[in-house]
Amino acid sequence: MAEVDYLGIESGYDGDKLVKINYHHRKAEKVNAPIIDEFKVSLECKVMHIAEVGSHTQITGEIANVQAEEDVLDDKRKIVFEKLNPLVYDDITHSYFKTGEFISKAFKAGLKFKD
Repeated sequence: MAEVDYLGIESGYDGDKLVKINYHHRKAEKVNAPIIDEFKVSLECKVMHIAEVGSHTQITGEIANVQAEEDVLDDKRKIVFEKLNPLVYDDITHSYFKTGEFISKAFKAGLKFKD
């Protein structure tokens, strides 16, 4: 978490912030962007549309490639969320959270409200 937080607060214009946290990178396979080796999953995205929305810039992308470490994949090479143990950032409270507790299968719990 501390390394990811640092990547978000340091501009990168004054030096290589990956070197500072001892992270490494390589070129992505499908897009012109770096892949950080220490991340378990990387999504390579192509920019499809950019729009100014109020004080923000909205970028719409298309996933061009997914790279994942073997230890977070199942036997069908699908990402297993429980193995990933992702970190989630809340932009409203500026806080980090862990996820991973299974609650219910999707499209099952709400069936009790169907006629």
